[in-house]
Amino acid sequence: MQLEEGDRISADARMVSDQSLYVDVSVLTGESLPVARSAEPVVTENIRASEASNLVFAGSTVSAGRGLAVVYATGTQTEFGQVAHLTATVKREPSTLEVQIESVVHIITAIALGMGILVFSNCISNF
Repeated sequence: MQLEEGDRISADARMVSDQSLYVDVSVLTGESLPVARSAEPVVTENIRASEASNLVFAGSTVSAGRGLAVVYATGTQTEFGQVAHLTATVKREPSTLEVQIESVVHIITAIALGMGILVFSNCISNF
C-alpha cells in the first residue's frame, strides 16, 4: 500500500519503507499530535500493536511524508474494527439520573392516580 500525505489509511499495515512519515492516530489512541512511523523493525517484547513504530492502522491519516506498507489486516480484523466490535457489545446501564427520574415519575404517577380516585369517589358519593 502506497502512503502519501493526506491519505486515509484503510487497513492495518507494516511499514516496508518510509520518508519522514507522520501519522495522525488520534482515532485509536487519542494522541493529539501526529506520531512518526518508520520501517525499522521493533525488537521490544510485550509491546502493544498501537505502540509499534513500524505499524500503521486503519482509520488513521497520513499527516506528512510518504511510505510503502504491506497490509496484514482488513475490516473487522483491524485494530479499529476490534474497538468497534467491543463498543457494540457493551451493555448500557442506566445512569444514576435516569434511575432517580424513573423513581420520581413512579411517585408522581401514584400520587396522581390516588388523587384521581379520591376526586372520582367524592363525585360519585355526591350523586
